[in-house]
Amino acid sequence: MRVPFHILFGCFFLFFMTFVMISCNAVAYQTKTAWNQYDTAVKEIENSHFEPEIIEKMIQDSGSRGYQMTVLEDCVYEDVQRYQVKLSYKIKVPVFQVERKREISGYAI
Repeated sequence: MRVPFHILFGCFFLFFMTFVMISCNAVAYQTKTAWNQYDTAVKEIENSHFEPEIIEKMIQDSGSRGYQMTVLEDCVYEDVQRYQVKLSYKIKVPVFQVERKREISGYAI
């Protein structure tokens, strides 16, 4: 009588771990694409020497991809022009139907 219980428990555990692995891969992929978008935006802003048209284009591009980007001028140092770039994105776990909002924050110098 123990063999069917062990088989049933083993199958349940195997399916549960499969769902956990799918969820981990989905979260890692969503985070990686958000970081790629952030890196691209910061490089474009830095390469354009902080032109307002390029900054607005990057904000619109991020918005069209489902992210929310804010770019604020940081006036701490007078001789250095730098902008604070924040990218907000959502992590969705498909199996468990969980959604969280995360943010990447840094500077374009």
